[in-house]
Amino acid sequence: EEIRKRGILKVSYLPLATNPNKYKKIDVTKEENQEYGFDVSFVGRPFPNRIETFESLSEFKLGVFGDGWEEWFRTKTPNYFRGKALNGKVLKIYSSSKIILNIHDPEAICGVNTRTFDILSCGAFELVDYKPELEHLFKGGEEIVYYKDIANLKRLIKYYLDNPKERNNIAEKGKMKVLNSHTWNHRIKEVIHILHSEGFVF
Repeated sequence: EEIRKRGILKVSYLPLATNPNKYKKIDVTKEENQEYGFDVSFVGRPFPNRIETFESLSEFKLGVFGDGWEEWFRTKTPNYFRGKALNGKVLKIYSSSKIILNIHDPEAICGVNTRTFDILSCGAFELVDYKPELEHLFKGGEEIVYYKDIANLKRLIKYYLDNPKERNNIAEKGKMKVLNSHTWNHRIKEVIHILHSEGFVF
């Protein structure tokens, strides 16, 4: 919309997506499930909004993974930080934990990150901070669940931990939505369609 306001009318919005060949549910061993089977997990870098959220979730079994945490805290990382997520560890986390939290970085205003699609592609239950674009991509409460403040987040965590059948049903519907609509193959087809509609010939 901002680009259109500046006079460039031939512009289209293309959301991010996922690669289902890379992000998929995997079988985990009993030991891996014990290591990565948190109530709530997050994979990503530290930002103030993320840290504020994690520090409010001490009542839950929380596992946070990613790069940059040692540098951010320098002296002592928080007890919810569990290390980097390298060499396939992300898939083990997504396949083991009950709830996968997705908190966008502070610069994300309307759109969503690739993690939004990656988590669902793995068949995991995703709880994400609200962004307007979510309403156009998924059915909230049916394929993905989003929250608007920390109090709301805590209520939702408690609810879905207590209702595993509903949680798993949402995760399965979210996975099917991603596989049917939100892979990079879908995005490439959309690009080709747009170019064709503008008269480009391949």
